Amino acid sequence: MPEDKPPAVPAVAEKRAIPKPVPRFAAKPETLLTIDENASFKKFSELRVPSRKDKFTAMSRRHLLAALGDRAIGIEQETERLWQEFNHTEAVQVEFGKVLFDYILRWHLRGLTLKAAIRKVRVDREIRRRFHAGRRAAAEAEEIAIAFAIFTESGV
Repeated sequence: MPEDKPPAVPAVAEKRAIPKPVPRFAAKPETLLTIDENASFKKFSELRVPSRKDKFTAMSRRHLLAALGDRAIGIEQETERLWQEFNHTEAVQVEFGKVLFDYILRWHLRGLTLKAAIRKVRVDREIRRRFHAGRRAAAEAEEIAIAFAIFTESGV
């Protein structure tokens, strides 16, 4: 009686290398773990989450605190205290709030120290502020140009 041979399809599948799953937050973990709160503005501005999302991005505060485990005890007060220290050393005073606290927790869970996470959030806020200030200035310049064009066409 002839022996049954295994089908050819599984043999081909065995030869293929199965890719290892890549963690969603795989961007230079050494950068995240070694960046210091005294790093340059540019270094913090270049620090990003790949593809703009990771497992911490959509987490609520409750889940972020649960992910911290025992470290969550008193972290909000400590974060606010550190935030106020930065307020005393920087020109722009920013009010500490719940949304900022969530951003700080996310960066802290990604591997930054609490001080570095605060600095990262402050740098991101400053970049957004500059962007919106530039857009406002451009919109005002456009309004002035339109008003000037209307004024000169009317012959007033």
